[in-house]
Amino acid sequence: MLRKTAIILGMLSFSTLAWGEGFYLGAGVGPDFANFKQSSSVIMPGSFNVKNTTQMAGTGIFGTLFGGYGWRQQQFYLAGEANIDTSSVESQASNDEFVHSSFSKTSYTIPNRFGLSVLPGYLLAQATLFYLRLAYANANFKISTTDTSLADVSKRLSGFRYGLGVNQEVSQHFAVRMEYSAIRYQNTTFTTFDKLSSVTKKTTITPESGQVEFGLVYNFG
Repeated sequence: MLRKTAIILGMLSFSTLAWGEGFYLGAGVGPDFANFKQSSSVIMPGSFNVKNTTQMAGTGIFGTLFGGYGWRQQQFYLAGEANIDTSSVESQASNDEFVHSSFSKTSYTIPNRFGLSVLPGYLLAQATLFYLRLAYANANFKISTTDTSLADVSKRLSGFRYGLGVNQEVSQHFAVRMEYSAIRYQNTTFTTFDKLSSVTKKTTITPESGQVEFGLVYNFG
């Protein structure tokens, strides 16, 4: 009886260790949150220099495809992973001036991004893995506006992504995972000039985002 129990436990241990070794692919979906910090300086030479800081928030849904390679050494885990994401996150602002019938709208979006991650982890139980995410992220940041004091922008911004997740094995090849991560992007600066009033506006925007991912993972090991 003891011998049979030992054999069964050994088989379970072998199965668990086999999962997580080698290549894996997966997909995930979840809520996406973004914050756009905007600092501006409005200058009229010899007259004024006004500075202002505002915060704009947006929400949406993101989807992700990812793949990587994982290693295990006893209870310790390490993986390298690449991902591509698409997101509906958007923040909208309006500037309505009724005296002169001036109305403008501005939208801030991060429609897509990709990343390269290192995932160190620890196997807390036979089928439960907790891991950290440390990553480089690169996103397409867009501004679409009818405000003459702003500019249409479409450029890629680099950032640092960090997070914490849990990976739960459900079979030899499949696992589900849940993860929260945040991304801090580099800022972007642009300048606009109003010829009629000789006013120059310099604007710096610093995007940040946070995601909660619910994913399904297939491991080839």
